[in-house]
Amino acid sequence: MDQDRIKGSATDIGGKVKDVAGGLLGDSKTQAEGKADQAKGQVQNAYGSAKDAVREGADTLGTQVDSLIKERPVVALLGAVGVGYVLARLMHRRGRRHDLQAAAGRWVSPSAQAARSQPMTRWLRAGRSRRGAWV
Repeated sequence: MDQDRIKGSATDIGGKVKDVAGGLLGDSKTQAEGKADQAKGQVQNAYGSAKDAVREGADTLGTQVDSLIKERPVVALLGAVGVGYVLARLMHRRGRRHDLQAAAGRWVSPSAQAARSQPMTRWLRAGRSRRGAWV
């Protein structure tokens, strides 16, 4: 049991006591504070319950992974390699120049870049098309 659940239950009970005391004494301020404490306690209790559920789920997942590694080490190894490959592909970045050109919408293929290094008129006279470029 999480400490948030314990504190939440205690706050909820304290709020109920304040609510009843405020009702008996006719003090609406104490009664309102009691209702606020009840709500605060219920939220804190729910937070503690959620933490317990996540902790139990993580423990269950850890147990399942441990059993998979012990029962089928080759499958576990291949899975780890696959996850590593996917992460590497996601983190792979091209050169900064390419990123800047693509962000500006001016990406040009390397062969077109070589052709464009010459003056434009010479490039067009040579019969090269502009199909590969975004320019």
